[in-house]
Amino acid sequence: MLVTAAVITAFSWFDVSLGDGTGDRVYAPATASAVQPSYKLGIGKVRIDLSRVTFATPTRVKARVGMGELKVIVPSNASVVVNAHAKLGDLYVFNQHDDGRNASVHAGNGTILYLDVRVGAGRVDVIRAG
Repeated sequence: MLVTAAVITAFSWFDVSLGDGTGDRVYAPATASAVQPSYKLGIGKVRIDLSRVTFATPTRVKARVGMGELKVIVPSNASVVVNAHAKLGDLYVFNQHDDGRNASVHAGNGTILYLDVRVGAGRVDVIRAG
């Protein structure tokens, strides 16, 4: 009973929704129209490779993993703004890093691609292709 209560409490605090799925997911859209506005996973690893996409108009992408890892690869020359947050974990966004509880990184000064990336517990990497 106590173990069940602890698991439920942890899942709640880290915003884990098993309804968002578990496992490893890889997304690699080739066009801007194929980019989803939102990517979610309850527990596991997500890799979103946007390196082949040419963004001609402002695009917002949200990605969230409850517990696990999230990696986003953006085009090398894209104009990007990233807001990254981890309730508990590590954030690596371009050349910036934060870790621990309520880690947060705001990076970039772009006008075309806006990324909102979050993990409840885990790691976020946002890198440029190349």
